[in-house]
Formats: sequence, C-alpha cells, structure tokens
Amino acid sequence: MTQTHCAPRLAHDLIPPTWFNRRLGRLTLSVTLLFSLSAEPAVASEAESLIERLGFSAEQAQSVVGGQYVTGHLPSATPRELAVKIAARVPVSPARLVSALNSGMALKENPKVVDFGPLQNPIVPADLERLSLSPKQIARWKSAGPNESTNLSPTELSKLGALLRRTDGSSPQNLADFVRQMLFKRARDYQISGLDGMPPYARSDDTERSPAHEIRKAIDASHSIDLISEPLYEFLIAYPDKLPEQFSENFFWVLEKGPDGRLINLTHRFSVPYAEGYVAVQRQFYVTNGYNVEEAISVILPHQSGSLVLYTNRTSTDQVEGFGGALRRRVGDSLMESELEAILHRVIERLQSEPSPPTE
Repeated sequence: MTQTHCAPRLAHDLIPPTWFNRRLGRLTLSVTLLFSLSAEPAVASEAESLIERLGFSAEQAQSVVGGQYVTGHLPSATPRELAVKIAARVPVSPARLVSALNSGMALKENPKVVDFGPLQNPIVPADLERLSLSPKQIARWKSAGPNESTNLSPTELSKLGALLRRTDGSSPQNLADFVRQMLFKRARDYQISGLDGMPPYARSDDTERSPAHEIRKAIDASHSIDLISEPLYEFLIAYPDKLPEQFSENFFWVLEKGPDGRLINLTHRFSVPYAEGYVAVQRQFYVTNGYNVEEAISVILPHQSGSLVLYTNRTSTDQVEGFGGALRRRVGDSLMESELEAILHRVIERLQSEPSPPTE
C-alpha cells in the first residue's frame, strides 16, 4: 500500500520565494477540482466499473465488491519499472484509512522497515539526527561509485571523494554526517522545487539516471488509466506549485531492508479529498541503493460501510533492465504484489483492532 513511506511530508530551512504565488495557485486549482468532482458518479453504483477501469476483469471486480483483494500487473512505463495494481473493499472509512497511512501506520506494519522518522517542512538538520548507519552501510559509502549501490549524483560523488581523501574522512562519524547532509539537501531541494529539484544518479557508463524523469513517466502511465481528474495529474507533476485546498502531506526518512542490504529512502506522502473520498500518494523521491524511486497512487472511496481502495505502484529499478528484463519484471511484480497486499491486510487488521475515534 502506498506507504506513509506511506506518510511523509515537507521540509525546508527557508521558505521558497515562490511561496506566495503557490498559495494563489491553490485557489485556481481548487475551483477546477470542485467543478470536475461535481460530475463524479455515485461511488457505490460505479464500484465495479472503477475496478474494471484499473484493468481487472468483470469477475475480479465482483470479487472485490464481495470483499476479496485482487492484484495484478500493469504495463511498465520504462524498461526499469515494476508496476502493480491492487483493488480491495475494506471495512474502514476513507478518512480513517488515509489518516492512518499519513501517520505512518503502513511503515509500522511493513516488516522490512527497520526505523523511520518524520521530517518537518521546512526540514531542519535535527530531523535526521536519529538516523543511524550500520557498519555495512558505512562500508558501502567508503566504496561509493557511479552506480545503483549508492545513487549519488556526480556532484555528491565529488564531495564524497574529497571527504575520503582527508586523513579522518573515512571515519564512521564523518561518513554518517556526510550521508545526513546529503539527505538534508535532497529533501530541502525537493521541497523547494519538486521534481525539478531532484539531482540525477550517476551511472558507471558515464550516463545519468534521472529520478524525476522516472516519476514523470510513472505519472504519465497512471494518467492513461484515467482514475483521477486532470487537475490532480497536473498537480502531481507541478508540486509544490498548484497545491489544492485541503491538501495534506507528510515527509519521512525510512531505513529498511533492501535487496542488497539496508537502504534509506526519503518519502513524501500526501492526500487530497476526491469524490467523497481521497486520492493518496506515496512518492519515494530518493533512495540510497537498491532501486531508484517510487510513485504509488491510491484512490480511496466510500463503499457500503467501508472503503473501495484502488491502488497502483510504479517502482523504478535498474535491476530489471537489459537482457531478460521482461522476466525479471514479471518476477519483481509478483513479489511486490504479495508484499503490498500483505501490508494492506496488516494495516486493516490493526485499524479493526483499535477503537474507532469518536464522531462529532
């Protein structure tokens, strides 16, 4: 499920100069959204149609309405992309589910997550103080190069090289400080400039991988499914401009077990009311190693006494590119489907085990 990796949001140590214009931009987008949402059909009567729009069969749509979870593959937007979809009817209201995700519950229920913490907006250095690196992670940074094992930009690699050439540069403390400073700058730049503030990843063949490009391609592919309104797709590209009214966001740093050792990701989770429910997005806009970025979009709508969840996840990784990539993508998709479904089950079970908040 979209994680809070799944619940993250903003950080800065200064307010961007375009802040005032963005506030004005909210009004324009909000009016557009209100106009577009007024034409949305009644959710309950359109549940099966919405599920089929995600590419599931009529029989699968009936299974979802009957209370089952269904998962599947989506066409990959690039040769590097794993793409999956989940549809489910859950016995939790949209507002309660989105609130739980934004608070970090999906992170707590993810067995791969070792630790995580919130980032302010604007971010301050103290937000990353609790983030600690294992000896294996320190060793990774000592041997960092232009590849997916560290996902550093050419500029970051140059700074790290200068540090390592110092007499005490390779000490665990200095390397940990370097990583925190790098994460701080990436989070701050993203908060100020969005996708335009994401530095590239250097690769060993003297090329660069653009995480912003990967996210844009993921958004374009999601757009073709047409689950949400045009203004919202425009906002996904434009962030932090054109913030809609009632927009809510969180940022997190997340330490988790990856395919080749522990990794750190910077996660942005945000939501906006939509068609009597919500659109919730989880965007991992930087990952230290193992894969590149993630863009997960959920439409969570009221259905009967709970919610209809329509979820898509697109994750970019160099590890499924090249010869045999199609097979590796299918295997990766299947693994990701089962992991994400299991996390969603655990979140729902946790919410059902907890008392519901009082209603006004």
